Amino acid sequence: MTVTVASTDSRTAYGLHVVFWLILLMFPVSLSGSGNVNVTQFVLHGLMAAYIFFSAFVVRSAVPARLPFSMFSALLILLFSSLAYFAMLTSFNYKSGVVGDVADVFRPVVYFVYFVFPFLVPISSAEITKLLRLLFGLAALTVLFSMAVYFSQLWPVVNTYKGRTSDDSVVFHFFRWSGTHGYPSDFSFFLSFFLYFLFIARQRFLSRTSHYGLLIVFGIGLVMTMSRGGIASVFLVMCVGAVIFGRTKVLMLIAGIAAAALFSLVVAEQLLDENFINPRYVLDLVEQGTEAESARHRVKELALAVEYGSRYFPVGLGAARDEIYSRIRVVESLYGHYFIKWGLLGFLLYMMSVVYLAHASWRVWADRDELIIRYFGGAFFLLTLSVPLIFGFSSAITDRFKGLPFFYVLAGYIAVIYERRRMERRPHSEAAALTT
Repeated sequence: MTVTVASTDSRTAYGLHVVFWLILLMFPVSLSGSGNVNVTQFVLHGLMAAYIFFSAFVVRSAVPARLPFSMFSALLILLFSSLAYFAMLTSFNYKSGVVGDVADVFRPVVYFVYFVFPFLVPISSAEITKLLRLLFGLAALTVLFSMAVYFSQLWPVVNTYKGRTSDDSVVFHFFRWSGTHGYPSDFSFFLSFFLYFLFIARQRFLSRTSHYGLLIVFGIGLVMTMSRGGIASVFLVMCVGAVIFGRTKVLMLIAGIAAAALFSLVVAEQLLDENFINPRYVLDLVEQGTEAESARHRVKELALAVEYGSRYFPVGLGAARDEIYSRIRVVESLYGHYFIKWGLLGFLLYMMSVVYLAHASWRVWADRDELIIRYFGGAFFLLTLSVPLIFGFSSAITDRFKGLPFFYVLAGYIAVIYERRRMERRPHSEAAALTT
C-alpha cells in the first residue's frame, strides 16, 4: 500500500538535482586550503542534508508518499538497527571523549539522507537520463581541472581541492590527479563509474567522437591518479564485466590503451622531474607485492581485523578511535573498518545493502527498455561489486568525503527506477505513487 500525492513541477525537481551535483562537485575539499578535510566533511554533509530537506519542502514531498510502505519500513529497520548496534558497541567500549566516535555511530544516518534524496525529490527516468548526460560533462571537466596542478599560478585554487597540497613534504602526491575530490583514490572511484558505463554501452548514447573521446579522457584521468587500488579495481572489474556483459573485444581495446598509456608514462618519467610524474609509484606495488609500504599497512589492518573480529566475535570493538589509533595510525580498508569496529554482524548489516543494490541495479539492467537507463543499471552493478570485491581491500571508498554522497545518491536513483518497475507490475492505483 502507498499514499499518493499531487504531482509537482518536474522541472523544479530536476533543477534541484542539478544544483545538488554542482554543489557537491564544486565544494572545496579544504576550506582553509591547508589540506585538512575533517572540518570540511562535517560542513559538506551538514550543508547537503539541509539542502536535501529544503528541496523536499520545495516539492512538497514526503518519503512515505513516494516509497512503498514495505520498502520504507525495511529501510528504517536497517537504519535504526545499525544505529542501535553501533551505539551499543561504542558505549560498552567508550573510554574517551573523541567526537569521531559519535560521528561513526551516526554515519548510517548520513547514508540514509543521501539515499532517500531521489525519493524525496523524485524525477522521471527521462530526467535521470538527462542528468546522467550532464554528469558525464561535469566529470570530464573535473579531469581537465586536474591539469591545473601544472600551473603554479593556479595553485592557490588547486590547494582548496587537494588533500595533499603544493607544500606537502612529498610533493609528488600533489601532482597526482584528483579532480575536485581531494584524493586520487576517491577520484579513481568517481571515474570508474563513467568508465564502466562506456565499457558496457553497446550502442553509443553520445556521438561516436564523444563516446570514444570520453573513454580516452576518463582513462587518462584514471591512470594519472596513480591510484594503485583504483587502477587495479577498474581493470579487474572490467574483466568480470567482460564475461557478464559480453564485452571482451572492448576489454582488449581498453587494455591496449592502458598499456600504451603506461608506456607513455615510463617514457615521460625519463624526461620529466619525478615530482610531476612517477609511474614507479604504481609499478613498485607490482614488483614488491606485500613488501610495498601501502601493502604492508593493509596487511597489518587485515591482521588487526582478524584479531579484534575473533576476540569480540561476532561483534567488534566499537568506534573506540583512541584505542584503534594506539594499534594502527589509520584504518583505510572497508574490511578493516567493519571487522575492527563492528565485527561480523556489522559487516553483515553492510552486506544487506550491497545485496539489495546489486539486485536492484541488475534488474534495472535486465528490465528497462530505455537504453541509457539500462547502461546506468549495468554500470552501477559493476560499481557496487567493485567496493567489497576489490576497492574494499584498499579503502572504505563509499565512506570517504565526496565518494559517500556520490555513491549513495546514485544508489537512490537506482532504487527509484527499480521500485517504479516493481510497482508497474502491480495494479495501476498502487503504481501511481512512484510515477512522475
